[in-house]
Amino acid sequence: MAKKPKWTVRVSRALDTVWHVEDFASDVARLCQLLVRLGYQIPKNSSLAHAETDLADMVRYYEGKTVLDLGIDQRPVWRRAISLADLAHKILAVEQHPDFEKLQRALFPLLLVDREHDISLFSTTRRENEANNKLFELFVGASLMRFMQACEFENPKVKKGSRNPDFIGHWRGKKWGIACKAMHSANPKSVIDRIFEGIKQIKRSGVDAGLVMLNAKNLVDHNEVWRAEKIGDEWHYKAFENIDDVYGAFITRYQNHVAGILLKASGDEADVNLEAQRKSAKRGRQVVLDEFFGTNARPFLPVVWLTVVPARSGREGVLAPNIFRFLTCFAVPEISNDEETDDFFQSLSVQ
Repeated sequence: MAKKPKWTVRVSRALDTVWHVEDFASDVARLCQLLVRLGYQIPKNSSLAHAETDLADMVRYYEGKTVLDLGIDQRPVWRRAISLADLAHKILAVEQHPDFEKLQRALFPLLLVDREHDISLFSTTRRENEANNKLFELFVGASLMRFMQACEFENPKVKKGSRNPDFIGHWRGKKWGIACKAMHSANPKSVIDRIFEGIKQIKRSGVDAGLVMLNAKNLVDHNEVWRAEKIGDEWHYKAFENIDDVYGAFITRYQNHVAGILLKASGDEADVNLEAQRKSAKRGRQVVLDEFFGTNARPFLPVVWLTVVPARSGREGVLAPNIFRFLTCFAVPEISNDEETDDFFQSLSVQ
């Protein structure tokens, strides 16, 4: 009797981006110019309009050309602005794509919502923040458009319960569907429900292959990664001397965090007995794995982590905020370790 494959954990290629802060401001300014050319009006109180001015202030601060109000913690504002700069960079990279108009029509209005909606992929946001959940779809879609054709986006006006994957595109002669799911807590049932929901969307869509992609930015302690200390009435910001130090400090812990969630999929309570814990973990792996069998959803779970880390890097070793992201992949090597899927993730890793 053939041995049944087991659900295991492996790490795909880490993703990190090192930009000088001037590049953040430049990309947002270029995106604003593009929107105006396309006929959009940018409201003064929109997140995008504020990002342009907030990034300009941040550039001057890190270049020592201005002194900000140190009585205010600037990290939430800067994270939101850098998040939009990252999106701007991805959008501008696919401006000449034949399906760019579909991206524009489906998701560009998100960039113009009022600042109070707090759209940011580098901050923790509430489950009810539907605009922010859609923003991750824009992030994923623009990333995939770099190497996929005949792209389609789910209607952003559709609320919960959509029957289709958020993104569909063609790559190497196959029609792929990508279901984007946000993780809002470490509750195993909630996470597993989102995974199963994505698998069902892929199955119903009739695509040749599909992936459920998880957004784990709400599981990151963003203030722990971008540290600051309030001394008296003033905030003082800390940084890593080398961005590589961040990998050892956080990645392993975050990977193990999600791995633990998946292993608890059996729904069993934690047991003080080690052997009982092992049995529960084995059942948990199988609960998730069984859902993939008989569907066109690939037994891969890419988990995307997004945050901002201040470190010494970039041009001339400048100490400044850097975009930091990495991709953890939970897979079944016995049935998923194929060249096509590996190439897919390699393509996704290109900045």
